[in-house]
Amino acid sequence: MKLKGLLLLLVPALLLQSCMEDDITGTVKDCKAIDAKMAGYKLKKIEMPYTKDEGGSVSIFTNDGKLVLTTDTAYTSSGTSSARYYFDAGDLICVIQNEYAYNQPNYMTRERADSAHPEYFDPSKTVLKTNSFYFYNGHMVKWINEKNETVNPENKRFDLQQAILQKDAEKIKKMAREDRQ
Repeated sequence: MKLKGLLLLLVPALLLQSCMEDDITGTVKDCKAIDAKMAGYKLKKIEMPYTKDEGGSVSIFTNDGKLVLTTDTAYTSSGTSSARYYFDAGDLICVIQNEYAYNQPNYMTRERADSAHPEYFDPSKTVLKTNSFYFYNGHMVKWINEKNETVNPENKRFDLQQAILQKDAEKIKKMAREDRQ
């Protein structure tokens, strides 16, 4: 009887914890709050030139010496990509990745187009793909892909993406620590 009573208490608690981990409402609010306060954060910007026509930058935002946000942007002839890494108390809580894919390389102007390659770069044909990744207690709990679909955590790509993002977050934290020294 005692075991049954314990199970009746334990199961709802476990279900509630599971729901809380998958519920990203609080994290979304936290990210919006960070975005709203960006003007008050300390900013360190690092330019990352690749070639004369390509490059990027990393912007590190801190609040009272604590990392709250980084934005990474890369510019290439085929598109632009950006990622926003959100932190709370040193923990990664969210990553938003945007990829702007051009229909043609940006150097393929109307004048350069020919019969073999008639299509030229047209900014109005740029396609935006967004992936959103949410973390709870150091683990990715939700991935919303570019089709606005939730990726199943059992999908092999889920674990791989989590590992990549966590490794990137550690590099970012190291860069932020070096900035404070």
